[in-house]
Amino acid sequence: MHLKDLHSVLKHNPILVEEEGRPLINFQRYAKFVDKIKETLHYKPPDLEQYRQQGYLAYLENQLHCACIGHFGENTDDELMKKSIVLREGEVLEIKQRFRSAGFQVK
Repeated sequence: MHLKDLHSVLKHNPILVEEEGRPLINFQRYAKFVDKIKETLHYKPPDLEQYRQQGYLAYLENQLHCACIGHFGENTDDELMKKSIVLREGEVLEIKQRFRSAGFQVK
């Protein structure tokens, strides 16, 4: 499963549906999204133990251990926290706007 699959479910199902001239939350959209996520529970991670003697597992573990986040500096946690706070504020505003557009009163 790819994130593109999950995004596709959300993209092809509108957030709101109109019923008798009133915008309503499209719960079918989220039900389909949850069903798609539940499909991943059927998959099991591969057993790499059989490759330990060949060195593949050690190589993979080493690569994962040495992986760096990239362009962030020494204060990666602080930078990620700042970015997270900014993104959260934007998401909160977006959620409030969506609720207002659906007819809910938001403080």
